[in-house]
Amino acid sequence: MGNNKKIENLKILDIQNNRNIFDTDINYQIPIYQRDFEWGDEEISQLIEDINDIEDNNYYLGSLIVYTKGSVYEIIDGQQRLTTLYLLLNCMGEKTKETLTFECRDKSNDTLRNINEILSNYKKNKYNEDDKNENNIINAITIIKRELKNINLEDFRKKLAKVIIFKIEVPENTDLNKYFEIMNTRGTQLKEEDVLKADLMSCLSSEIDRNIFVNIWDACSNMDNYVENNFSVKSIGTKVMKSNYNWKDYEKINFKNMQSDKALNINEIISTNFKPENFNKDSNDKPLYTSILDFPTFLLHILAVYKNLHDSKNKEKENRKEVLDDLKLLKTFREYIKQEKNKEKFSKEFLILLFRCRVLFDKYFIKRKDEKWNLEYKNENVLMLEALLRVTYTSQKSARWVTELFYWLTENNFINTKEENINNFENKIEDFIKGEVRENFFKDFDFSKGTNTHHIVFNYLDYLLWKENKEKYKDFTFEFRNSVEHWYPQNPSEGTFDKWENETQLNYFGNLCLVTTQMNSKLSNRIPSSKRESFLNSRNKGSIKLRIMAEETTDHNGKKANIYWKEEGYLLHGREMIEKLANACKIDLKEKII
Repeated sequence: MGNNKKIENLKILDIQNNRNIFDTDINYQIPIYQRDFEWGDEEISQLIEDINDIEDNNYYLGSLIVYTKGSVYEIIDGQQRLTTLYLLLNCMGEKTKETLTFECRDKSNDTLRNINEILSNYKKNKYNEDDKNENNIINAITIIKRELKNINLEDFRKKLAKVIIFKIEVPENTDLNKYFEIMNTRGTQLKEEDVLKADLMSCLSSEIDRNIFVNIWDACSNMDNYVENNFSVKSIGTKVMKSNYNWKDYEKINFKNMQSDKALNINEIISTNFKPENFNKDSNDKPLYTSILDFPTFLLHILAVYKNLHDSKNKEKENRKEVLDDLKLLKTFREYIKQEKNKEKFSKEFLILLFRCRVLFDKYFIKRKDEKWNLEYKNENVLMLEALLRVTYTSQKSARWVTELFYWLTENNFINTKEENINNFENKIEDFIKGEVRENFFKDFDFSKGTNTHHIVFNYLDYLLWKENKEKYKDFTFEFRNSVEHWYPQNPSEGTFDKWENETQLNYFGNLCLVTTQMNSKLSNRIPSSKRESFLNSRNKGSIKLRIMAEETTDHNGKKANIYWKEEGYLLHGREMIEKLANACKIDLKEKII
């Protein structure tokens, strides 16, 4: 196989020449052997958020690996990003040619060819049960349209002009099968967290300290398993929480072998003479769950905690958001390390804090396991509250709640993790949520925000309704419902029923619900009574507020269900739901509720 790859910088948007990456005669083809387009809410929202956070410098989005066949670039790697960028540019109204196609996927290609028509009528677009790839494209359009509503499009366009992607063209006559094999086995690039690991280890003066660092760091880095399972033997669990350990104390920690009662200290564990047959062989091979955080983001949360514990100037809320951008992992750490007089002390203290917080993370933060939310700390309310936050703040960068909970758990030498204090953990989480609801819903007492109503409001209401009647709603779970739907639609199917002309009433909280993007595609333009039947007959019962709306969409006092809902039902339902939220948040509504 040849080695000489051609590498070119591609600007996503060239403002100066009023062109973009898809305004070209080159054709990008996604071959049939590639998997479906799969990016959803989290990935797309993160991409747009990352671009919107660009400051002065260019932003390198990664690589697009292609194999050239005449004027066609066959996409070997990078199709998820490329397809999302194509949809993003179209949603922004940028001129694109029909330069992106899927090999042997006619329906998906029809969708891309007719993207302008879909964009102008995307609320009416029907969900196709037979074509997952096409459905995912339509869902992506809905997500992008939603995200673009919340940003300054002119500024975003300028930032997009700074985005560069590396086009790597593999040589002619490349054995693609061999290329894939090499990519999947030896093609992994050095990650920023690996560079950071080397930076912190370089601060340590002794070999034994560096060995200790490597073993603890590596154990913490596998986020899809319990940290104690990431060591070669069963380890400390709660022991690490019993006192305020310093570096020397780590040499005294006992790790108990799974197969015997022999106690092993950390020096024995890192010893190359320790027999492999005593190791927990399955520990690193099988992910036990899916973590809500990746390791780079977790590191940034712990740096925020470290600052909170050590630097009084960083305890102000304004400074608590600045360290959570994983794209600036190295920059953030290096800037902080530069100001540290004793870098070895920082390296050791940070590792100890990292280790202790991983133990806390394993016990007190939810995970996804067997397609369900899971929490080691056996508290049903805490599980639901954390699931509520996870599905509300889909981007890891916006998961400020994780940092806030770590602040509480680690304050005063971890005093709140003691048995007599940990019961307040539930209240701490709910207090954070109430603060978000007050800020996003009750601050201006505007209850007719329509699709701009913050998702935290719907999700916290669902929690309150679930907590009121756990038996009735025992099948309820928090899912990624990221589309605000009007129960009585904004745009009725032409000629079927009257449009609701009063925008304030139409956008009132009582007429709104939170649904999955897929459900929105299915139901968006139907009349309430029709939605009711489809919803009640579906296997996924959805949000509790939506269930109540469906139950209340019936004939009342001689009025047909749809007329009743439009004239009275939406208002009565809205008032009841707003009052529940206000009572929970201790808000005096007075005359504020309509």
